Amino acid sequence: MSFISVLETVGKDFEHGLVFVLGDVNKIATAEAPVLEKINPAAGAIAGQIAALTSQALGIATQTEQKLQALGNTTASKEKKVAEIVMILLPAVAQMLGLAGIQATTVANEIATSAVNILGALPSSVLGKPAVSAPAA
Repeated sequence: MSFISVLETVGKDFEHGLVFVLGDVNKIATAEAPVLEKINPAAGAIAGQIAALTSQALGIATQTEQKLQALGNTTASKEKKVAEIVMILLPAVAQMLGLAGIQATTVANEIATSAVNILGALPSSVLGKPAVSAPAA
């Protein structure tokens, strides 16, 4: 087995692991909510909502990346991607967290930026597979 084929095998295994983790991100993100809810019910509710929004943002970010790839736009700026995700995510942030105006926009922007950063760190081949679905808001 050549050195290159070893690297390809390792890369494929890593890719499968990322797809697995991203596919279960909602389960991972919501694992702490029941514990927090026992300690502090209000904090548990907020943690669950933030986890749901994060999962939704990752789904939207994945779909945005796939759409841009399909359109042949592989050079879209991070700001453009974040802006598109915020536009879709903002109503859910406002509704789930009871925020409005600048507060909701700031929170949606932070969540969207994090999602874009996470996906930006992944190999592009992972984005070709629908790893996370965006739940309806």
